[in-house]
Amino acid sequence: MTGTRIGNTVLVVSVFFKQDSTDTAADKMMKMLEAEAAAGHLPPFSA
Repeated sequence: MTGTRIGNTVLVVSVFFKQDSTDTAADKMMKMLEAEAAAGHLPPFSA
């Protein structure tokens, strides 16, 4: 588990991966951020 502070927001990340997964950690994080933005929890994010 790791965490970081961005402004007033603290992001805490705990990650588990399947051994045969083809997504990178960055792919998984982008999907999570896109889902949060679509749900209205975060402003839109672009890389």
